[in-house]
Formats: sequence, structure tokens, C-alpha cells
Amino acid sequence: MLPFAAGAFGSHHRYVRGQIDHGLNEAGYGYWGFSPADIPDGGYQRVRR
Repeated sequence: MLPFAAGAFGSHHRYVRGQIDHGLNEAGYGYWGFSPADIPDGGYQRVRR
């Protein structure tokens, strides 16, 4: 693990639990842990805000 990543929010159990809850319950996707930049047919795109 990289030194700066120790304790990062991405590895925190509450962050992960929130991702699971959102994907499975709130949004009803039936899965969780995917990237918002993912293209369903394959690949990734730039996320524009």
C-alpha cells in the first residue's frame, strides 16, 4: 500500500458500506462499486461536471 493511501476514505468501511447501500438499495442498480465513467458497451469516458 502506498504511504499516502493508509487510512484513505476509499478503504474506510463506512465509505464502502455507503457504496453498497447506494448501488443495491437507493438506486436499485442490483450491483455496486462501478465507475461513473464506465461505458456499458466497454471502455471508459471522461466524466464532465
